Amino acid sequence: MKKLLLSMIVVLMLAISFVVADAPSAVSLSGCSSTATARTAYSCTVSVTHSGTESLSYSVGSGSPSGLTVSSSGVISWTPTANQVGSQTITITVADSTNSAASASGSVSVTVSGTDAEELVAAIDNLEDDVSSLQDDYDDIENDVEDEIDNYQEAVDDNDDNDKDDAKDNLDDLQDDLDNLKDDVDDADNDYDDLDNDYNDLDNDDFDDVGLDDNDVEDDLNNIQDDIQELYDDIDCLEYEIKYKETNCDALTQDEDSSDSSSSSTTTASTTSSTTTSGSTTETTSTASSASDDDDDEEAKEESPVKAEAVEIITTTSSTSSIPSYAKTTATVTPTQKSSAIWNSVGFLAVLGVLLLIVIIMMAAVLVRKKN
Repeated sequence: MKKLLLSMIVVLMLAISFVVADAPSAVSLSGCSSTATARTAYSCTVSVTHSGTESLSYSVGSGSPSGLTVSSSGVISWTPTANQVGSQTITITVADSTNSAASASGSVSVTVSGTDAEELVAAIDNLEDDVSSLQDDYDDIENDVEDEIDNYQEAVDDNDDNDKDDAKDNLDDLQDDLDNLKDDVDDADNDYDDLDNDYNDLDNDDFDDVGLDDNDVEDDLNNIQDDIQELYDDIDCLEYEIKYKETNCDALTQDEDSSDSSSSSTTTASTTSSTTTSGSTTETTSTASSASDDDDDEEAKEESPVKAEAVEIITTTSSTSSIPSYAKTTATVTPTQKSSAIWNSVGFLAVLGVLLLIVIIMMAAVLVRKKN
């Protein structure tokens, strides 16, 4: 019985010693340099203060640059790439091998330098991350706007003025958020312009010397420009939704595009347009001088201008359409005029034909008389 009790005490003590294993009291990276160079190997050894006798395990902490490793003996190895030029933070976590919960971490900030081309690539990568973050911010605002528009429309259907006012106030706040986001997009657009200028200042050799493809760099810049423009378009679209409290931005955009692409075709020298106050009717009157060909005679050239016709086209939108009145379009068409010289030529030929017919009849009559 005493032996059994002794065994249980020993096992208990071992278990307690395992649970309360000493964590490293300090992890230092003071021996690591605070500067590094792109495409150049960087190495240092982690310094650890540990009172226990247990072995230690090393791991790379979150936020450390990609490509960095640490060996089982605490040796850090890393070769910075071109897109890692700038400030980087190295974090190493050291734990007791018998209990991973007993751990400590140490960090060091390292500034990576490089050539102009490498610094440009790093700046482009940073701007890509910034633009991606702005896109996430836009998505959040868009979701909130659509929710508030739904709340507003429900309040209108329920004739609830309080809920309607609350939704309007929330939409006003979201418009402020959208304005702030647009300012951030403006800053990103300015950063893009600076990077584009820096890219144009570099030669192909500047990229070749450091193993970079200038075409890839240019593609990255073009992608950033497209993303920024898409953000501008999305923000403009969302502003329409907030203003008209309708979630039909795509329909509004398509309608405006079709309105911009429609134009009146005219062959007249001067055009006078008048639009009624209702905004749905447009009248266009055109006056044209008759065109004369080189083969026309002087009489055709002296003909008076053809009187133009006024054409009125009225466009209407179904009352069930979800597109607001501001998006309705009006089309104007001006008919072409035939030249009066053409009609003069036809008239001249008709008279000539009649005279020729009369002459033939008279000759036939003379021949008949001679035979008799």
